[in-house]
This record gives sequence, structure tokens and C-alpha cells, in this order.
Amino acid sequence: MTHRSLGVGGYIFWGPRACPWGSIKILRLVASSKKTKFSTRSKRRMTPVGLTKKNLLMTGLPGVGKTTLIKKLSEELRSLRPAGFYTAEIREKAIRKGFELVSLEGKRGVLSHIDIKSPYRVGRYKVDIKSFEDFLDGISFFDNSTGLVIIDEIGKMECFLGQFKKLIKELLDSEKWVIATIALKGSGLIGDIKKRHDVKLFEMTQKNRDSLFSEIIKEINLNNSPPLETVS
Repeated sequence: MTHRSLGVGGYIFWGPRACPWGSIKILRLVASSKKTKFSTRSKRRMTPVGLTKKNLLMTGLPGVGKTTLIKKLSEELRSLRPAGFYTAEIREKAIRKGFELVSLEGKRGVLSHIDIKSPYRVGRYKVDIKSFEDFLDGISFFDNSTGLVIIDEIGKMECFLGQFKKLIKELLDSEKWVIATIALKGSGLIGDIKKRHDVKLFEMTQKNRDSLFSEIIKEINLNNSPPLETVS
């Protein structure tokens, strides 16, 4: 049997971390507190934010299969109504010319290309900041129906855009599940994200890439998803 327990910051949590006092006494405690308020809609099933590492990040060498896995996960977890994007190569006559962004709804935008003009570059690829900005504006990351956010990837190219860095921080701080790929190496935002207490980092290799799918699915208990709303 599961019980409600009082969490940090006024959240009402459901799940196996039951308080020994019982749910009735907890509700009395909340009602008697002048500082703690809760919504009548908070009776929905919730997982305790702060006790769950709800930001699941994958890292690994280029070409190991991170994008393939994240696309597979977005399909498997479609009941959570995921929103987000993945990256794909732009090839011309079998030669890689750049990278494009593909939303889960199928919309596309250019991330980088060798033939565009831009002061922002990683190697020989120049980043199209305006295209990336317009692309992000078309994705419903914070829609109430979105229970899962997919990001591929948090890398050097993407971090040139201030809007993207702000978006990532807001998503990681939100109550939504986040599954993202992140660069294997990198300082600044990339390094800071990996150190967050609410992040679980998986390093993908040739040996574990097949088992990693089921491991991440287990982390997301579909019957115990994170709260979709905070208690103010």
C-alpha cells in the first residue's frame, strides 16, 4: 500500500517512501501549517521531486549509438507524450556536410553546415544560431500534456545559443522527466549539468548499449511519474 508523505518545499508525494505517521496525520500537519499550502488537485499520483533523479543523461563516444537509443526511448515512452528533438547528419553524395535538428513531430532545422557563414563553429562546422533559435520556438517543451522531454544533444554546438542554455536549465529544474544526450567532454554548462544532484549519468559503450535501453526504462516508472504541477 502506498501513502502520501510531505516533501520538501510543500510538495505532496505519493509512493513507497511512506511516512510512518500515516496520510491522515500528514494532511492535518499540512493544513495546520501557515507556510505550507497545497492544491486540491495535488491528489494525483506523484513521485517525490528531489528524491528522484528524474534527469537521465547519456554520454559516450561519437557514433556509439546515443541518438539511435534516444529515438527508441521516445517511441517506447510515447504514453508520456514526449516533446523534443534529435540530431541527424546532413550528407551530400555520402559526404557529411553538417547536422540537422529533427523534432519528434518531424519538423526540421539546420544546426550546422560547412557552407554557411557564421562566427560560431566547432571544427569545420559553422553553427546556424538563427535556425536553431527558430527551431526551438516551435517545440512545446512546457505544455501541460508533455510528461517527458527528449534532447539530443547538450553539446558544444548547441551551447553557443544562450536561449538553449537557459532552456536546458529550466527543463532540468522542472518537474518533467528529461532524457538527454550530453557531450562526453566539456566544461562550463556541460560540466555543471553532470554534477547536478538530480542527474543520473549513463556512459554508453559498445558493450552496454543494448542493455542501456531497459535500464533507462526501469528508471522511469510509468505508474509513478513526476508531478505535473507544483504546489504554491
